Amino acid sequence: MKYIIDPYNMEFEYSFKNTTFLNGVEVGTIDDVFCGSDNVRSDKFTVDGKYSKPLWYSSKAYFETKSNSSVEISLDTEARMDLAEEVTANAILRLVIKNTFSLDPEYEIFENNLIVMDKKDITYQDFDQLEILCNQLVRSNLPIEVKGNVATIPGLGSIDFEGPILKRTSEVSIIKLKMPSKTLSGIQIEILCGRKAYLDYKRKSKLIDNMMMTFRVDEENLFAKMKSIAIGKGYDFERRAEERAKKLEEMKQLEESKNLEDKPSESSDEEISNKDSKSSRKPKEKSKDKEKDKKSKLETANFLDDDFPEKPEEQSEEIEEKSYENPKVHPEENLSDSTNKDEDEDKFSLPTEDHLEDKASPLPKGLNDILNFVTPIGDIRYVYKIQNKYSHDEIKEITKFLTDLPSYVVILGTLERDYSDLIVSRSKNLNVDLKEILDRIEADLKQAKGNMFQVETMCKPAELSNVMEEFLMEIKSKLGV
Repeated sequence: MKYIIDPYNMEFEYSFKNTTFLNGVEVGTIDDVFCGSDNVRSDKFTVDGKYSKPLWYSSKAYFETKSNSSVEISLDTEARMDLAEEVTANAILRLVIKNTFSLDPEYEIFENNLIVMDKKDITYQDFDQLEILCNQLVRSNLPIEVKGNVATIPGLGSIDFEGPILKRTSEVSIIKLKMPSKTLSGIQIEILCGRKAYLDYKRKSKLIDNMMMTFRVDEENLFAKMKSIAIGKGYDFERRAEERAKKLEEMKQLEESKNLEDKPSESSDEEISNKDSKSSRKPKEKSKDKEKDKKSKLETANFLDDDFPEKPEEQSEEIEEKSYENPKVHPEENLSDSTNKDEDEDKFSLPTEDHLEDKASPLPKGLNDILNFVTPIGDIRYVYKIQNKYSHDEIKEITKFLTDLPSYVVILGTLERDYSDLIVSRSKNLNVDLKEILDRIEADLKQAKGNMFQVETMCKPAELSNVMEEFLMEIKSKLGV
């Protein structure tokens, strides 16, 4: 069987030796490719340039042919090597388990590479040791001797297998074991190896880099930051949500106690008026008219300086949310503002002073200078500038401020003597992966880092304008400009 003797041979000529008839069709077997089994998926291959669907009979795969004819077999190289890596890694793990726990695990290699141990539980230390031992065998570059469907690693033992298998343990490159799970049959472990393990590590490494960039922490403090989020501490939006719920509950209790009385509470109104004289109003006397009485209740629920009114039954959740975002604006005024905003949403305009003052944080230094270089193209505003007036940290603050607004693309270079700094960022509503563009830049970049929303790097001053222009062209292309 060629797939065992020479698993690296991807193209060859095959002659059918023995043929038979199934349902009136002359068929034969192809022994030099692996057609699959109950435990392992098959090779991907073509017969004379066409994918042929096998006819299964008595657990054998038959292919339509002519008597004594020969065909050209061509295997999918990537699929064959993935399969050979997975068969080899699976055999290594089962051999380690056999020597460690005296167990002969069941296995299957289809979409996932799995083994199942007849064991009720496994400690983390034992699981970690399995992965360490497997990778020690991989690094040792031991030969794999094959006889029939039995693979032997000298000094370790033998294990049965199905499918193509590699010649040496090091060809697997790396073995990663995913966390075990309990099934009805025992403890199930998924194996990643070779190319698939590399892609998994690469994907998770990018995820960690993006999280570090987002939360502005280093690798050592990332877990602590994530833990603080999980328990509801360390982030303003979590604390603000708790404070909001508490204040809404206080306002609700105040309203309920007021409703129990026959007349409005003047003392409560005076307290509210003292805390926010601009937005408070004196409650009107209770009227017999039900509509006036309802209006009076709305007017008495005035804003404290940082408090929130109870949501009236007639008001929508949207109004309540906007009241929270800007507590010094009356709900009726806030509703009017949101309506006007929706009407003008599609119109292009630079951020006004009122708009900028609405931001919770103070305006970054140099923002007004940078705004002079805004270039609108369609509905998108581009900021493209090489400067040396402001520091890199100040530029980062300006960039963050602008990209918190919708439809901004910021490409700012800071000219330095040896290596110039470059920061590229975009608003959340624009669908462009800046990290993907950064990875394709061919210039000599230093300290390149970032995520899909923002990237930073350094380059030689002579190359700065070219790199910035390449970013600009790629972004405009992605946005269809």
